[in-house]
Amino acid sequence: MAYGQTNVHGGSRGGEFLTGNLNFFQLVTVVPSYPTNVTTPLAQALKARNWTSLAVTRTITIVDGNGASQTYNSDAGYEDAYNKQANLTQLLNVFATGANPVIVAVSTAAIADGSGATVLSGGVNAVDFGSTYNGAQDGYFINIATERNPAWLMDTSTVESNTNGYQLLNALNGVPVLDTAAVSVAGGTFVVGSGSNDRNIIGKVREEL
Repeated sequence: MAYGQTNVHGGSRGGEFLTGNLNFFQLVTVVPSYPTNVTTPLAQALKARNWTSLAVTRTITIVDGNGASQTYNSDAGYEDAYNKQANLTQLLNVFATGANPVIVAVSTAAIADGSGATVLSGGVNAVDFGSTYNGAQDGYFINIATERNPAWLMDTSTVESNTNGYQLLNALNGVPVLDTAAVSVAGGTFVVGSGSNDRNIIGKVREEL
């Protein structure tokens, strides 16, 4: 799996290529989900260094999944990064139960009004997030490519059933997630239901990554 990789065949050796038809998915969520590459719990990271906490003079630097070097000098900042990675990992683990995510690209963008903006035109639950997320929100845009088509389907009229196959959003509904200092996820899970005030993830199938 490659975060942010768009050139599938670039730098490959003979015989290293994708063999199936690519299928592209885009998910947008207000649940903090980002490839920080912070995968070691804070307590374990501190113990390995014989530290009691992070500080300006006791920092941990990690290169995130998009190639940017991030330095953490506070416990809260490190834990936020750990939780963002954990949430993304949860999402990708669910996706992997139906298809192998061969390419993953994650970005963030501000959403002016989480419960009043059309974030994904033509997507499942596209009109908005639940009213819990009214006002300005940070949006996490997760694009996934897979060779298995149609391993996951997202149908505009039957999002909360499996009548047209194993549906990705339906599978994500109720999966536990973690909070950050800035975002308290209502219910502590991914919420899909179109009638829920706590809906926090939407998605669609795309023609390209």
